[in-house]
Amino acid sequence: MQGVLFPDRWFIHLGHHKTGTTWMQQVLFTKEHGFCILNNHKEPWKDALLRALVLGDGFEPSRLRAMALERWDGKGIPVLSAERLSGHPVSGGFDQEIIAERIRTAFPEAIVLIGTRDAEEAKSSVYKQLVREGFLGKDLQTLEATNWKVPQMRETYFQHALLLQHYRSLFPGEQVVELPYAQLSQSPQLWVAAMEKAYGESFSFELSQRHKSRVHASWSDRRTRVQRVANYFEKSPLNPYPLIHLNKRFAQFIGEVAVLFGA
Repeated sequence: MQGVLFPDRWFIHLGHHKTGTTWMQQVLFTKEHGFCILNNHKEPWKDALLRALVLGDGFEPSRLRAMALERWDGKGIPVLSAERLSGHPVSGGFDQEIIAERIRTAFPEAIVLIGTRDAEEAKSSVYKQLVREGFLGKDLQTLEATNWKVPQMRETYFQHALLLQHYRSLFPGEQVVELPYAQLSQSPQLWVAAMEKAYGESFSFELSQRHKSRVHASWSDRRTRVQRVANYFEKSPLNPYPLIHLNKRFAQFIGEVAVLFGA
């Protein structure tokens, strides 16, 4: 976009996982509301800009800024939104600080939005999501401290205030906005008001009750138990080497039978 300057006020939304990220991407950050999402939020692992921030692939601040400008439509408020920017629960958020440093280095002017949630609620919701993705564990209990060869789940990942505090040590306080998940169910407009305050002006929309609906409803405990057993027989990123690779329908049948017998 030759001759056009990138806005000096815009948003980077980090998640955490299961704090309303999908709702933000599909309901709030729309063209209708005057936003322009800069990244591929449906398949974020394929997005070069996100990979540079998360993995360091080709990380060069001037390159990332040029990519952001190229993706901007020149009209809406730019938004970068990906919960992986807050780390990942499976690896205990081990890379949170290096990601934060890359964001600060490349985009020091951005307003950072951080979703927070009660730790026990977050753990329950994350667990069900991970089972949907192939996780085999019965819970999210951390492994023994002696197992330090690879990153593991850590209790601190669910202490969302820690990441909030870290970003406030890197950015001016007014550029870091907490979005408590409890407010989303109460009134999404509370999130909008917090964003408007940080942005310095009002947006041209107001959310109504129709915007309050949940995008991804959590599975029931029973369905989660069935899927956890089925995961032993289905290939996934969290279980690349199943005991026996069965088709999904048969794996689900085994799960149903196992739950009947107390699995």
